[in-house]
Amino acid sequence: MAALEIARIAAIAITTSEGEETTTLRVEKMNSQWTVAQRGGYPADTDRIEGLIKNLMAMKILRRVPAGKSQLGRLHLSEPGTGETAATRIEFFAADGKSIKIVHLGKELSAPGGEGNTSAFDGGNFPDRRFVMLDAKPANAAVVDQTFSNANAAPADWINRTDFFDIKNVLTLAVDYSGTETTNSWKLARENTATNWTLVAAREGEALDQ
Repeated sequence: MAALEIARIAAIAITTSEGEETTTLRVEKMNSQWTVAQRGGYPADTDRIEGLIKNLMAMKILRRVPAGKSQLGRLHLSEPGTGETAATRIEFFAADGKSIKIVHLGKELSAPGGEGNTSAFDGGNFPDRRFVMLDAKPANAAVVDQTFSNANAAPADWINRTDFFDIKNVLTLAVDYSGTETTNSWKLARENTATNWTLVAAREGEALDQ
C-alpha cells in the first residue's frame, strides 16, 4: 500500500454488508473536491477521506497469514454479502474508472496479553489490529497494526459538516404548513440582530416566549 499514488485516486468505494444485503458508499473527486455520490455530489469530509488513505498507506504488517480461499471466512475476509464472515471492501479507482487497489478489512483482533487495553465494560481487550487482504488475493492476507474502524458505508458519516449550516444574522424565520394544518403556520421577525423576536400576525391569546 505504501506505493499507492494519492494523486491517481479519483474515487473510492466502500462496501459493507449485513447478511446477504450489501451497502456501498462512493466518494468521488469533482473539480478537485471530494464529494459523496449518494448525497447528490454534496462536499465530503476531506480530512476523513485523506486520513483513511494515509492510514492504509502507513499500516504495518505484524504477521503474514497466507490463506486458501476456503479459509477466508475464518478471517472474516469473504466478499461482502456472504454472511457474518464478510469483509469490508475498499476499492480505489483512477479517473478513467479503472481499479487501482482493492483492500478487504477482516476480523479485528486484540494484542495477545496486551496491557493497558483492558475494557472497563466487559473486561476484554480493545481491538488494535485487523486481518486484511490486498488485491483480493488470499496469499496476501496479513494482520496489520490498525483497525480502520471508521471505514463504513454510511453516507451521513462522510459529508462535510463544517459548513453544513452556516446561517448568520437571520431577521425572519417562518414555518408554513399546507392543507388542513395551514393554521399551524407561524412567522418570527426582528428589526436587527440586537432586538427580540416578535410573532408576526399573532392571534388573540398568542404570545412568544423570549
